Amino acid sequence: MVPLPAQGHLNQLLRLSRLISSYGIPVHYVGTTSHSRQANLRIHGWDPLAATNIHFHEFPTPSFLSPPPNPNVSFPSHIMPLFYALLRLREPVGALLRSLSTASKRVLVIHDSLMASVVQDVPSTPNAESYSSESVSAFFISFCVTSEFMEFIQTQQQHGSFNSGSLYNTCKSIEDPYLDMLAEDQINGTKKQWTIGPFHPVEISKDEVHYVGTTTHTRQAKLRVHGWDPLSVNNIHFHELPSPSFLSPPQDPNVSFPSHIVPLLYASSKLRDPVATLLQALSTTTKRVVVIHDSLMASLVQDIPSISNTESYSFHSVSAFSSCLFLSVLGRPVSIGQDILKEAPSMESCVTSQLIEFSQTQQEHKNFNSGTLYNTCKVIEDPYLDILAENQTAGTKKQWAIGPFNPVEIWKNTNSSTRHPCLEWLDKQDWACRHEIVTSLLVENAVKKLMASTEGDEIRKRAADLGGSIRQSAEDGGVTRMELDSFISHIAR
Repeated sequence: MVPLPAQGHLNQLLRLSRLISSYGIPVHYVGTTSHSRQANLRIHGWDPLAATNIHFHEFPTPSFLSPPPNPNVSFPSHIMPLFYALLRLREPVGALLRSLSTASKRVLVIHDSLMASVVQDVPSTPNAESYSSESVSAFFISFCVTSEFMEFIQTQQQHGSFNSGSLYNTCKSIEDPYLDMLAEDQINGTKKQWTIGPFHPVEISKDEVHYVGTTTHTRQAKLRVHGWDPLSVNNIHFHELPSPSFLSPPQDPNVSFPSHIVPLLYASSKLRDPVATLLQALSTTTKRVVVIHDSLMASLVQDIPSISNTESYSFHSVSAFSSCLFLSVLGRPVSIGQDILKEAPSMESCVTSQLIEFSQTQQEHKNFNSGTLYNTCKVIEDPYLDILAENQTAGTKKQWAIGPFNPVEIWKNTNSSTRHPCLEWLDKQDWACRHEIVTSLLVENAVKKLMASTEGDEIRKRAADLGGSIRQSAEDGGVTRMELDSFISHIAR
């Protein structure tokens, strides 16, 4: 596998490597050290380094001048010097190819169509043949790129005459007419082509979610949620436990924090046993149980270390900035500037000593966590997330900022009321105005058209039907699976 060093290209051929290796064929993935590691780190759903028949060959990145991005063009033209520099990998790739050739019955080279010159030594290598992988759709709009990139494409096409065929990361369910055009002799000659995409997994997630709480609070959550019906989601299961008894004092009007609920928080620790029983039952029927618990409910799931194939993650419902301030209240060393602390509200005035004590009891049960989730966004709180990552409570554990969980409202621009010809997918695509700003009103109208109109109903139905067709094509007996089987039979002949 010889991918182009751009994330979408690296990812595609790495996923294709997994598909081919599933047939028992060893795969050698070639790239620079930095780009191969990027591909491995950014892949989702599986660990390429754990695959026994996928082998990575990492070469040093050739030196090149890296200009700053050009803000006037949408195409990342500043990476063009890198593409040209990587053509110097021809020699080490050729040496690897010759080495594999002497130890193998046949060596198949699948290269990105834009890396053809790197593998131009294939014709002179015994028992080697090559196939071009097209990373774009069969219907490719060429004016989305710069003239410089078009020149690079043309230089690579000059080295593609030795290929034995082409692979397309697309699906006949979507692009059959354009694939037929590409198969015509005047375009593809007499070479074979296979449509074996999408390389990305297309199966719908079968993960089951189990939401645990007392009967009263779970029902409150379901009634108060807006925008969707939790009971209509088939893979969310609710487990309602009896509310433990506790004394509920009257609310203290002298503090802003609702201190009268602290006894309820302490009483919730009595749910530890039923929660542990549920986790034990789930662990015996599933491959892995992932527990996400509120940071103030750590004691409820403290039995996780003793339950097989179970791991937990702490969820922080407040902002990263508030988490930093709260850690400072708990006596943790937090490197927030003094000027910021002077402007920040006093945490002592926001919470009571009772809550601080309760929080400290929960901190004692977090050592077994595998990571932390924050209901915030890096765009807003990146500096404070960095502070939390450095804090000793985080250690070497991972953290993710995956908020906001609440729907993000669209800001209505009342000054823009005219329709624009650039309503992508819902109106005709007018590429002449593709660089213009799409206003919030246009987005709002597009969403309304898609979600609250007869035409939108038809669009969503077509999308659902198309999705079903694509998933079916990837199953045994489907057109994509048959194409992949055909390609494997051809190279294993």
